[in-house]
Amino acid sequence: MKKGLLVLLILILNIQIAFAHPPSRIDSEYDVSLETLEVYVFHSVGNPKEHYIEKVTVDVNGLEAYSNDFYEQEDDNRIALNYSLSDLKNGDVVVVKATCSRIGSLSKKLVIKGVTAKTAGDAKDL
Repeated sequence: MKKGLLVLLILILNIQIAFAHPPSRIDSEYDVSLETLEVYVFHSVGNPKEHYIEKVTVDVNGLEAYSNDFYEQEDDNRIALNYSLSDLKNGDVVVVKATCSRIGSLSKKLVIKGVTAKTAGDAKDL
């Protein structure tokens, strides 16, 4: 009897894990002229009110710049976010991390390139 309950419990847990999965992909792009980071987190789910992206964080050079908590996913395939990130310089590292409400997370690293003094706001009269 105990073995039967244990097998049943293991099967139930495996089924739950099979339906839970981390985000599949993060696309991110920094628009130098607008100083905006555009983020798309892909996470296909059957019911976005119960299984969703729970948290998205954005770190710049190891320091948290943004942290957003969610309680559902508006779309059953992805979420789209925009972040204002001014004063970034060439070589700055931006890391976006998305966490699933059930299991797992995914991170994406972006190294900033193409910033000039004018676009970074260092000099206004160029």
